[in-house]
Amino acid sequence: MKVLNNLNMFTKSFFTALLGIILIIQFSYAQSIKEKKKSRFSPTEIHAFINHHNQVRKEVNVPALEWDAQLANYAQEWADYLATKNGCEIKHRDKVNKKEYNYGENIYWGSNHKVFSTLSASESWYSEKTDYQYQSFKFPTDPVVGHYTQMIWKNTTAVGAGKAICPNGAIIVVANYNPPGNYIGEYPY
Repeated sequence: MKVLNNLNMFTKSFFTALLGIILIIQFSYAQSIKEKKKSRFSPTEIHAFINHHNQVRKEVNVPALEWDAQLANYAQEWADYLATKNGCEIKHRDKVNKKEYNYGENIYWGSNHKVFSTLSASESWYSEKTDYQYQSFKFPTDPVVGHYTQMIWKNTTAVGAGKAICPNGAIIVVANYNPPGNYIGEYPY
């Protein structure tokens, strides 16, 4: 009986230790994945980016956006892909690449990351305001204002963004919005 009790204690200890090792490995792996996907926006860049977006939204009396880390990680993933696997050419995710997510998306490309910044992206999208006349969204006839209208879309509550530097020194900025905007036939605000 004593041998059986010792065996049971040994088995419990063994499996407890094994479970602990598995959890440590899993946690370390999850941390490394999270670090790879984390947005490269600095706190200063986040502050400037979100403040600019919210100033633009205030002009048309829609609620302010909040920064969303999950959206930022998602955007960073796409920015990295465009910079490293797509030859530094920008394109929007298609439905296959969106996985289960359905976010709005703005993309920016600047020829030199030392001249163009993450704020340059937001300012570029805002510059489309001069071409926008208040009306319902009519994509594909409105692609020149689609970045601006996504910024000000009344139902959008959160934004996250990522940036990547291309081998040639260009910068790519991707912003994702939730809920998405730019619904054909709807007004942005």
